[in-house]
Amino acid sequence: MPRNNATVTGRNLRIIWATTLLGSIAIYFLYAQHLSAGEVSAFVGQYPGWTAAVFFAICVARGLVLIPGTPFLAAGILLFREEPWFLFGLFMASIAVVSWLLYRLSGWLGLAAWFEQRHPEKTARMRQRLEGPYGQWFIALWAFAPVAPTDLACYVAGSVKLPVRKFLPALLAGEAVICGIYIFLLQYI
Repeated sequence: MPRNNATVTGRNLRIIWATTLLGSIAIYFLYAQHLSAGEVSAFVGQYPGWTAAVFFAICVARGLVLIPGTPFLAAGILLFREEPWFLFGLFMASIAVVSWLLYRLSGWLGLAAWFEQRHPEKTARMRQRLEGPYGQWFIALWAFAPVAPTDLACYVAGSVKLPVRKFLPALLAGEAVICGIYIFLLQYI
């Protein structure tokens, strides 16, 4: 039986995503010392006039390959020391773009079907929790917790088909609190 284009496209997207993710993880561990706040800040600072655009692009790329954002936020604090509100808006915009893309990628990559097939009970519980009356609080707290991977929240919300209008504002609220704490407290250190 011939495969339809959607199946082939989904398989190719999964291969590209997995290859990019594994390559990024390998690069992250091999060159972790270069991903410090000072190194990232020095790299972005090489592009005067384009600093905000380069920083935004790096933050979006970082999120898509699931690299933690804290070192990049610290680099932003060094770059935009005099403009904390600008940094806050720029970093939150990058989080919004990445979150929406990861949410959508969960469908394109077929993660919903994969979660349903391999973990039906957990998926049902997660869907019930996210769609329940406290689902938005759950997402917001997940995004606020520094140890919980926010990117995973995006994939799970996308895979259980939580409406974007519920998911994205809650995630951004949680991220806004933690990012605000980092930006406005760390600038004085």
